[in-house]
Amino acid sequence: MRAMFERMGFTNTAAILLTDEQGIDALLEVRNLEDANIENLCKVLRRPGGQNTSGNPDPGVKVSVRAEENLKLASYYCRHQERVSRPTSIASITLSNVRKLSKQRDLEKVKSSDTRQPPTVNLKDWPRTMEAIEEYLQQFRGTTGVPLSYVIRHAIQPPPDAGDPPTNYPTIEHEMVARAPILAPGATGDVSTLEANGPFTQSFITDRSEVWSKLAVIFGNLECWTYAKVARRTRDGRKCFRSVYNHYLGPNNIDHMASKAERKLRDSTYHGERRNWNFEKYVTTHKEQHHVLLSLETHGYKGVDERSKVRYLNDGIKTSRLDTVKATILSSSEYRSNFDKCVNLYKDFIEQSNGQLESNVSAVKTGTSNSRPSGTAGTSEVTDRYYTVKEYRTLSPEQKKKLHELRKKRKSASGSSRVASVEANHKNTEGQSEPEKEGNRNHPALTRQKKRTKS
Repeated sequence: MRAMFERMGFTNTAAILLTDEQGIDALLEVRNLEDANIENLCKVLRRPGGQNTSGNPDPGVKVSVRAEENLKLASYYCRHQERVSRPTSIASITLSNVRKLSKQRDLEKVKSSDTRQPPTVNLKDWPRTMEAIEEYLQQFRGTTGVPLSYVIRHAIQPPPDAGDPPTNYPTIEHEMVARAPILAPGATGDVSTLEANGPFTQSFITDRSEVWSKLAVIFGNLECWTYAKVARRTRDGRKCFRSVYNHYLGPNNIDHMASKAERKLRDSTYHGERRNWNFEKYVTTHKEQHHVLLSLETHGYKGVDERSKVRYLNDGIKTSRLDTVKATILSSSEYRSNFDKCVNLYKDFIEQSNGQLESNVSAVKTGTSNSRPSGTAGTSEVTDRYYTVKEYRTLSPEQKKKLHELRKKRKSASGSSRVASVEANHKNTEGQSEPEKEGNRNHPALTRQKKRTKS
C-alpha cells in the first residue's frame, strides 16, 4: 500500500502516515474515499496541528497537488473496476491505468438535464422501438454512474472476466452497460430463478425503480401496457421491459416480421422515373427492410447477405432500359456482393440518361396486382374519354399532348355541327307563319256547364 501511494506521488513519510495514522491500509478504504474526503485527508497531512514527539509544533509533510489528484483517480479506478465486474489489485493501480479514466470521470461529473422526450412506440416495428428505448435510457446514469440501459440488457450476469477483455468494447460506456453487476456477489442458481428472485445489488434495486418510472411514461397509454404492468407492484423496470420484449419479439413474432420484410423486398418494383415513385424511393424501401432484418439478427434471425440484397434489387427492376446495368452487375463478382455499389451504378446511369427513364407504371405491391390504366401504354392508345386524376397522372407528356389534341378536335366538330343545325332549322321555318297556339278557353274544367234537366 505504501508503494502504491508513492507511485501516486506521495513521499515515503506521507505514505507511512496514510497507512499507519490515517488507517488507509486496504484497497477497500481507498475505494470508499470520495473527492471531498481526499481533499480533507491531504490537508491533515500538510497541517496536522498539535506537537510532534520533540514537543515542537508538528510541521506536517509535503503533499503535492499532483499526488492529491492521482489519489482521487485511484479511488475512482477502484470503484470503476467494481462496476465493470473486474478484480482490482494493488499492483494494477498505476499512474498509467488510473489516468486512462480521467476523461470518463470528468464526463460523469457533468449533470445531464432530463429534457429529452421519450421515444414514440412504433407498434409495427418493435425492434426499432426497443432500440429507441435502450438509446433513451443510455442518456441517464444510475447510482454508480452506469447508464441506465444496463438494467434492461439481455444477460443478467456479465461474461467471465478472463474471456472478455476491455478491448472487446468500443467505449467505456459500452463496457459498463454490458458488465455492470446486477446480482449480488456470490449469487448462484438457475438463471430463471436469479432473474425472478436475485439476490440483487442495492444499486440495481434503486436503478430498476428509476427505469420503471421512465417506461411507465412510454407504455402507459398503449395496448402493450397489459404486458408491462405485471411489474407495477415491485416497480421493477427490468421485468417491465423484458415482459414487453418477450411478447412482441418472441420466436413467433420474429419469424412473422422477417417474412413480412422479405416479402416487401420481393414485391417492390421499379418501372422508371415518375413524380411519386423514383429509383431513390425504391432503394430507400430496400434499405428500410435491410435495417429491419438486421435488427432481428440479435433475436435469432439469420440475416440477409449481400448477394441476396443485390438479387432482390435486380429482380424488382422491370424496365428494359436498365438491362445494360443489370448485365454488368451479374457479370461482376464485385458488384454481385455489394448492394451499395450496385445502387451507385444504377444512379449514375439514370442521371446520364437525362430523364429518359420516365415511365408510367411503378409501384410497390401490397398484396393485390397493380392494374395498368387503359390508354396509357403509348401515344397511339390514348383515346378521347374521361380520365380520373390517378389515370391522368400516369400519362406521359406525349400522351397528354395527344389527348388535348383529340379533345380540341371534338369540341371544334361539335361546335360546327350545332351551327349547321341552327341554320337548317332557320331555313325550314323561313316564310311560314307560326301555327296558332291552342288555348284552354274551351276546357270543360274551366267553363260553366249547364244544369242537366230531367226528361
